[in-house]
Amino acid sequence: MYTLRQAVGFAAFIIGAAALTAVNHHPNHGRRTERERTDVHAAAGNVTHRQIAEAWAQTKVGNPVPLDDIKRVFPLPLRAASRQGAGIVLTFAGHDDTCIDLVSLPNVARVTSRRC
Repeated sequence: MYTLRQAVGFAAFIIGAAALTAVNHHPNHGRRTERERTDVHAAAGNVTHRQIAEAWAQTKVGNPVPLDDIKRVFPLPLRAASRQGAGIVLTFAGHDDTCIDLVSLPNVARVTSRRC
């Protein structure tokens, strides 16, 4: 026969294990998003802002080939490209409803994530 202390300890263990399992299997868990952000940031080191800006300009005049070439550098599919001030934003489709944005500026590239 179990004591009350043992029963409470066992119940706490089961509840903790269930909570941990639920967090680790949640589809929007932060580790996957962080890995996608890291992968996009690493790939961004293979292209310059000038290359991205020129590809954007070519796309605006009807030549998508340079941007298509840049898309192949990245591990995620490109959803959209846009201009924001001096920067070019490449938005990639992450898992589920997550978007990974690469903001390419003349002196720096930033990678952020958000819900699409």
